[in-house]
Amino acid sequence: MSSRQIAEWIAYSDLEPHGWQYYELLHAVRCQIAAAPHRKEGCPPPELTEFMPSVEMPEMTPEEIARNLGEWKTLTADESGN
Repeated sequence: MSSRQIAEWIAYSDLEPHGWQYYELLHAVRCQIAAAPHRKEGCPPPELTEFMPSVEMPEMTPEEIARNLGEWKTLTADESGN
């Protein structure tokens, strides 16, 4: 396989995910759909990347993790606060 063919396959892979990347994307879409009805009214739906483990996430401090967890609880709380 020539270097040009490899470059073309890499470009194609970026446009059309296949293999494990396709299945990861498929499961992320399913998770996004399943999580969307449980969000608080008026809040945006979760991002696909939140459900894709191979997407690199930035390092977070314990304080940032606690803040994000609090925000998630607020977004998913019902009218009674539960």
